[in-house]
Amino acid sequence: MTVTAHDDEITTIEVGGLTMEFDGRMGMQRWFGQPVLTMWIGSTLAGLMLGMQRMVGTERFNLALQSGGRDSLDMDWEFLSRFPTFEEGFVALADGAAMAGWGRWTILSLDRERKEARFRALNSWESIYQGALGVCWGASMTAGKFAGHCTRLFGESCWAEQTSFVLKGDDADEFVVRPSSTTIETEIARLLETDAATRADLAVALEKLRQEVRQRQAAEDALRASEHRFRSYFQLGTTGVAFTTADNRWIEFNDKLCDILGDSREELSQRTLAALTHPDDRHLDAERDRRFLEESIDSDTIEKRYVQRDGKVIDVSESVQCVRRADGSIDYFVTLIHDITQRKKVENELREKLELIQEQQVAIQALSTPIIQVWDGVLTLPIVGTLDSARAADIMDKLLSTIVATRSRFAILDLTGVEGVDTATANHIIQIISAVELLGAKAVVTGIGPLVAQTVVELGVDLSSITTLKDLKQGLQRCLRWMGYEPGMRPRAG
Repeated sequence: MTVTAHDDEITTIEVGGLTMEFDGRMGMQRWFGQPVLTMWIGSTLAGLMLGMQRMVGTERFNLALQSGGRDSLDMDWEFLSRFPTFEEGFVALADGAAMAGWGRWTILSLDRERKEARFRALNSWESIYQGALGVCWGASMTAGKFAGHCTRLFGESCWAEQTSFVLKGDDADEFVVRPSSTTIETEIARLLETDAATRADLAVALEKLRQEVRQRQAAEDALRASEHRFRSYFQLGTTGVAFTTADNRWIEFNDKLCDILGDSREELSQRTLAALTHPDDRHLDAERDRRFLEESIDSDTIEKRYVQRDGKVIDVSESVQCVRRADGSIDYFVTLIHDITQRKKVENELREKLELIQEQQVAIQALSTPIIQVWDGVLTLPIVGTLDSARAADIMDKLLSTIVATRSRFAILDLTGVEGVDTATANHIIQIISAVELLGAKAVVTGIGPLVAQTVVELGVDLSSITTLKDLKQGLQRCLRWMGYEPGMRPRAG
């Protein structure tokens, strides 16, 4: 220990490499030039912590301390990183922590592969002040520091769990640290969802609610301000638009809505959207209305059916925006309606074709080389088992003949049933694809399994110029897109 008196007011002490400076003139104590505070653990510090715990409750108190421990690591980590290994740096850091009254820290175990560490803290200041208070809340700030160290060491968010407590009769406080999705934020959210929330938690939640109300009010004001401008474009849109009251009476609707629903303006004004809804879909309206009232949602989109005056059933996508008053009650609804009848028809056809393919896949497992026309212009060839030269020639002959006969533009080679390949098999497949494309058709390969993929890579077979997809369903969808069909969209030209 070295003691140096600069003058009557400043004294510097060096203990174990730790430099402490006492400045009586300024009323400050510094370690390494940084100001520190010294207080009695069993009285002053205990009183400070007790006041905080009473204010927010034990769980949030511990979360705050663990958060503080995790957030106070910059200087610790900078010091620790000067050493060749984490273990060596931690030993040096623990020596400094011991001098500062944090207790004696040691690493019990450190497994980098499993990303797990165990620490021990003897004579922790947290255990000392809690012992003076006669409570056992845990050494949460110490736990936070250990969790922060491991988060930086493992490169993954970690959480510390205290497993031994001096105040419960154990020899020391011990902790296990592992990667975890648990965060301070998720734990506070959990408190809000349970009866464990405190007045502080509820105050935070209330402020968030107030902000949401202000934002909703601002959105409503903006909507009202733009209403006049919106009406100028109201009748020019290609989407059916309706404004209705909270009890579903008309405020206004545009001509496009009349076209979609098959009514004149006069006829439509005598009916309601609810009355036009297909009887089997009215439960969708009821469920949405319940959510608007009970769950306070502000918007919802559903697909449903309407029945026109002549009895024709149409499919629509209906988006409803609920505009509320300042007190939260419903002022009016804005409804946007798109006619998706043609889209649904194409989707249903595609779904039926895909379902047919799935049924056929089950049925053809035992067949050798079935060639199936799954769509106009699209053939599929599931290949099962081994593929030798004779079988490859037979497959090529049948496939090329079928392409010519059906004038197909696409051929899907599905390898789901092929468990393994060698160089010869891979070359046979490439030859078949080349022959298909010489006829002007496009070949697609699907269903390459992990073992086949690994073998192809090991053999150095180049498939970079070949379109490969996960399964037969994706292959058919890709062919349909090339033909101008998109799931969920109308066919496009070309």
